Amino acid sequence: MKYDVIVIGAGAGGSACAALLSARGYKTLLTEKNNWVGGKSRHG
Repeated sequence: MKYDVIVIGAGAGGSACAALLSARGYKTLLTEKNNWVGGKSRHG
């Protein structure tokens, strides 16, 4: 599958960016290296 945009990092900024791009019709892939989303906002 081909994507218009690849967003690296599923923190707050990356997730928001991917959602906005997808809503505007771009084929968007959101990737994250960890097993969770949230980036630096994750506590633990």
